[in-house]
Formats: sequence, structure tokens, C-alpha cells
Amino acid sequence: WIAVSQSCDLLNRSFENEPFAEVIKATLIDTETSKHLVFNKNPRMLECEAAFGGNASESIKLSIHDRVLLKRSLFVDHKPANDLELKQETIRNITRWISNRYIRPAFPDAFNMRAKKELDNIGKKSGFRTPARQLTGIWINTEDEELDDSEEYTVVISATMKTADFADDELKANAYKALTKFEAALSKCNGIEIKESILLPESEFSIEDYHNSKHWDFDYLSISDGEPAPLD
Repeated sequence: WIAVSQSCDLLNRSFENEPFAEVIKATLIDTETSKHLVFNKNPRMLECEAAFGGNASESIKLSIHDRVLLKRSLFVDHKPANDLELKQETIRNITRWISNRYIRPAFPDAFNMRAKKELDNIGKKSGFRTPARQLTGIWINTEDEELDDSEEYTVVISATMKTADFADDELKANAYKALTKFEAALSKCNGIEIKESILLPESEFSIEDYHNSKHWDFDYLSISDGEPAPLD
């Protein structure tokens, strides 16, 4: 069980001010992580590869539904498991994943109706899913308004990947392949015009880019052949 309450809340001196702590269950896995469940691609399931520091090499799997509130007073006589210390990268992934449950951006209904069919279709194809594992996010900059049928959404697509991976020509080529297929699918949608698409290392995706764009939900990537659909 991982405590996900902010550390200041967890250590607050008053049980009246902070009566509860939130924890989430993490299951150890010794198999390869699923490419559809890493990098926060699925809002309900998350897998973190080599989640711990030190000699521990186990990966973990979490479900957003395995969160509970415990009385903080129960923690008084217990200490953390010091032999399993989460990496800072793992902590960041988990906190972003949980917070995205509440702050996932919503696209206009008109945009979703125009884009959904093509993006659902491409999400089922291994020719996109396999190279897309190199991406840490697809970001879309477009109008926030509900546009009439006579108006077009103008879109700028930014795809991000780990900075270290961006320096690898083979990994970058795979990422470009996924971005190209995503752009081609979106280009087929009536009422959507692609103005630009670009692949960036995370180090060059600015705070301004973050504020001006919305993260495309990878939910449709979560279903692959032979795997159960984690949509409920």
C-alpha cells in the first residue's frame, strides 16, 4: 500500500485537522510492463517499470479504484517499508496519474464527434500502437468553443517523448511514425484542419505549450488484441 496523501498532510500534528490518509494498493509484477499502461496512457490502470530504488527491480501495477481512506491515527505505531523505496520518477508518475483523474482536459463535443471515429480506429491498429509506446504524450492545441458545422477546428499537434529517447535515432523514427499516423487519421476528419505537427523531447515542451494545449487521452490505446478492456 502506498500513501498518496501529501507529506505535510500525512505528518500534520492534528488528527482533527487531518483525520484521514489516502492510500492506494500496488501489486508487484515480474513480467514486462504493458505498453498501453505506462506513461499515464490509461486513466484507470497504471504500470511503473522498475519502480523502486536500490536493488529492488520489481515493477508495479495500480488501479485507480484501489484507493481508500484510512484513519491517520492507525499509522502512529507503524513505519514505512524501508526496503521498498519508490523512485522519484515513480512518485511523479503516480501523482500525475491520480491528479489527471480530476483535471483531464475536455475537448468540445463538436471536436470529439468529428475526431472520435478515426482516432478510435487507429487506436486499434498495431501499426500505430507499437511505435506509440515511445511517446509520453500527444498534445492538441485547438479552439475551445463548440463550432458550427460550417466552421473548422484548426489543430496543432505536439507529440512528446523522453529527452534521452529523443537522442536515439531508432526510437525517434518510431515516434515520428506514430505521430504521422495520428496526424493522418485526424486529417481525414471533416471539419478539422491540421496546421502543424511536431515531435519534441520533453525538455523542449514548455510551460506555455502545456497551458495552450490539451493532452489527448490515450484511453483508446488501452485495448489490444487478446487483452481485456479496462474501461469499467
